[in-house]
Amino acid sequence: MLDLTEADQLRKAIGKKKPEEMVKIKKLFLQKSEASGILSTTESEELFGWIEKSQRYSFNKSHAVSYAYNAYLSAYAKAHFPVEFFASYLKFAKDKIDPLKEIQELISNANEMGLTIRLPSILKPEKEFFIHKDDNSIWFGLTNIKGLGDSVYDKLYELLKQYDLYHKSFIYTYANILRHINSTACKGLISCGAINNQNISRTKMLFYYEILNNLTNRETDALIKLDDDKSKIEDLLQSLLESNLIKLTAKRKQTIISLINTLKSPPYSLEDSPEWLANNEKFYLGASITCHKIDGCDIYSANVECKDLSHGTKTKTPILGAEISDINVIRTKRGVNPGQEMAFIKVTDSTGSADLVVFPEEYTQYKDLLIDGNTLLLKLDRSKDKDTFIIKKCWQV
Repeated sequence: MLDLTEADQLRKAIGKKKPEEMVKIKKLFLQKSEASGILSTTESEELFGWIEKSQRYSFNKSHAVSYAYNAYLSAYAKAHFPVEFFASYLKFAKDKIDPLKEIQELISNANEMGLTIRLPSILKPEKEFFIHKDDNSIWFGLTNIKGLGDSVYDKLYELLKQYDLYHKSFIYTYANILRHINSTACKGLISCGAINNQNISRTKMLFYYEILNNLTNRETDALIKLDDDKSKIEDLLQSLLESNLIKLTAKRKQTIISLINTLKSPPYSLEDSPEWLANNEKFYLGASITCHKIDGCDIYSANVECKDLSHGTKTKTPILGAEISDINVIRTKRGVNPGQEMAFIKVTDSTGSADLVVFPEEYTQYKDLLIDGNTLLLKLDRSKDKDTFIIKKCWQV
């Protein structure tokens, strides 16, 4: 058998995952093994095969014990203190390779466990994820919004300490808060629902924001003096034209008249569609909270949700409406026709996520629909061992 020096060479080849070194040491191992007379050639080949497989993923005992211990502590915390567990993991998701994907997976899992996740809010200006003690819910912090960093947060926090935004108009919020921070941060705050003290749609708030950006600081200050928290912005602008608060040139008057006309006849719908809300929340926060993209689709024929699948639904023919969030296409190694494409697919809805399988025949038929981000109605079947759901048919919705 191998002496200590040769055994150490084998250890290094395994530890550093160097296949070329394994090839060299294998010849030596088989020669020494045959010379010893202890093992047959077949047994030596089998034994080295076990060693070779360990090269893929192996580590020392202390490493294994540490992993096992941490896994136990994590599982215990998740089972007995789920709110604290998810709040902590969400807080440190920013350190992951893909933070937004990490947040999406965590929130999907939290939804499956029945936890409440809430949007960020300028009325609760915490910096990062936090637990609200009143209802034990997890809230996004303001810096968890894409494009809103520490420096913007610090400035925003100081402004929010000076002004009470409860039951205030959008013009008040704009004049005292939004016009003092950068446009990217403002659009992020509005689009993800962080300015939730207004009884108007987010699309309308963005529209108002763009309109008000056309005013000078003096004109905005004058509007605040005219504001009674009830007037429409177009009415305030009309009052500004008729008042003597500031002197307006003919050119500025024409600009304001043009803004009033735009406000009265917006160039697009100012309503929030479920798809728009979901896409914006996913872009700025990493996950859709208010609703899901699939909620805006016609899925009335669906009879199960993702959480039903994870709980082992008894529905005989499950039909699921969901969005594809990840797809992994592989080629079969066995079967009648090896080398065919099949896929493992993760889908999501407002209740969580589910892992599905689509075999070669169905994948070939529906591959044009089975793409990341697509919303589908899926007819499912159980696998023979009853632990996997298989896609049999799908329709675009």
